[in-house]
Amino acid sequence: MTTQPPSDDPWQRPGAGASGPGGGSNPSDPPLPSGAVVPVPDGGAPVLTVAADGPLPSAHGGPISAPPIAPGPGVIPPFVTPPREGHKRRLGIGIAISAVIAVVCCGGGSVGMGALLVASGHQRERDARAVVTTYLNDWQREDYPGAYTLLCNERRNSVSLDDFTRSLSSDQVTGYRLGEVRPAGTAIGVPVDIDFLSGDDQQVTYDVVLDSDGKSRICGAT
Repeated sequence: MTTQPPSDDPWQRPGAGASGPGGGSNPSDPPLPSGAVVPVPDGGAPVLTVAADGPLPSAHGGPISAPPIAPGPGVIPPFVTPPREGHKRRLGIGIAISAVIAVVCCGGGSVGMGALLVASGHQRERDARAVVTTYLNDWQREDYPGAYTLLCNERRNSVSLDDFTRSLSSDQVTGYRLGEVRPAGTAIGVPVDIDFLSGDDQQVTYDVVLDSDGKSRICGAT
């Protein structure tokens, strides 16, 4: 058998054009397995065969595998799990509960605001009775400067303390009785039956308003 010299083609696979064991020139010869060492004539270095569609062999004889890609920022999973039906149902229930809470809170807020207004009105009525009571007590004790401070800013600007003192000292209060208070616009009306030393008893309604400093003061009498 004649030995065919090696091909000069550098891209020819080892053993593809040589005869002999694993030469491949004979169609009946079986293909060389991946990783087989094929001797080369004329003292050449042995060649390690690599299958066209197989993995590259390593120095230890096993296939070389690519290292895994470490997870990190920017790594995108191959697919995202679609939302399940249970999640949608829980979301719908949460929205419904939130709507019910909002309705209850709004309704409760309206009731609470109404109760607050009622309580505020009652407080103003109590303050009005207290102011008129203090005013009449000061008058009865002849504490005219004290009674003068219970007048609203508008009344104090229109009458001096001296004129106010002369008016109240013209008769002596011996007693008084407060009636039922009643709102009169922005004021609270406090009716009073006043007994005087002269016997000239009177029925007076004092109008109590919130002054500029937010305190209740007397701002008129009818």
